[in-house]
Amino acid sequence: MLNLKEYRGTADRLADHLPWAALVAPGVVLNKDGSFQRTLRFRGPDLESATEAELVSVCARANNSLRRLGSGWALFFNAERLQALGYPASDFPDAASWLVDEERRAHFDGRRAEHFESRYHLTFCYLPPADQVSRAERALLERDVPQHGRDWRQELRAFVAETDRVLDLLAGFMAEVRALDDAETLTFLHGSISTKRHVVAVPETPIYLDGLLVDTPLSGGIEPMLGDQHLRTVTVMGFPNATRPGILDALNVALTDLRFRYAITGDNPPWRPVRAWDDGNKVYIEFPARLDQGEAPPLFVVGPLGQSQLVNYRVSGNHYIVDRLFGAAELRLGEDPQAVVRIARTDAAQRRARP
Repeated sequence: MLNLKEYRGTADRLADHLPWAALVAPGVVLNKDGSFQRTLRFRGPDLESATEAELVSVCARANNSLRRLGSGWALFFNAERLQALGYPASDFPDAASWLVDEERRAHFDGRRAEHFESRYHLTFCYLPPADQVSRAERALLERDVPQHGRDWRQELRAFVAETDRVLDLLAGFMAEVRALDDAETLTFLHGSISTKRHVVAVPETPIYLDGLLVDTPLSGGIEPMLGDQHLRTVTVMGFPNATRPGILDALNVALTDLRFRYAITGDNPPWRPVRAWDDGNKVYIEFPARLDQGEAPPLFVVGPLGQSQLVNYRVSGNHYIVDRLFGAAELRLGEDPQAVVRIARTDAAQRRARP
């Protein structure tokens, strides 16, 4: 639709590959191919406290809200991990809840620059049908009001109205959902193509967004880089036979927070864990792909004097999630003979070996 090239006939820089052209409505971007896009910021239920039934209900309502979109629509979901800058202030009606929050605040202040939070965005992109298709539609379908020619302003109003309806449906069960304004939209787009984080002000004439937002060079090749930072891509080679709500929640843990510091020793039963790691707060134990319910071994934490205690944990797929850290633990199953697999932190052993 829009031909923005002025001097170059081939794309040789990052701005040439970006689709954004101009802001045409509050929070709505017109792309170079004639499509419209609009971004929402949302936050779903707390996966740590929500029950499985609640998550299934939220997932079903989200699917019903989004399935109303027909052909020509595309949805893009973005999750971003950012360093938490400060602990939020809150008011509590009783002293007990205030003490719990103060304990969490003390834990946060004692580990500043080690906490991260997630931001989630949903971008709607709609490409109106081509002029030939639109003319054929007008010829075959009768309307209450006769239409003469293509009205792109009407297409824009229809796009905004449809996204507003979806926004209202999502607001019925999401903890937080709202549409981004012009400045937030430009800031979000800039953050997706730049290593620099700052607020982007809306220019007086919000056009040529591809050139306006780019401030970091992109290097391609076998090892692509954005500025001085490397780009890494994870490819999903196949889809699981079964899924569950929140299956990708593990991505909320930054890779730099993961600590693979556990050695697995002992017997070699079929359920022997593959590996174990922690994120500074919880320990994750990964089992083989197939772990039958009858073969799930209980987990015992081993104290410094050798005493063992059964510990609470959650089962998520083929993983145990322990809501605490430990120096050593054992998985035990059976009576005679009993299979025992020990999971111990390697850095704890190194500290004991020091003089």
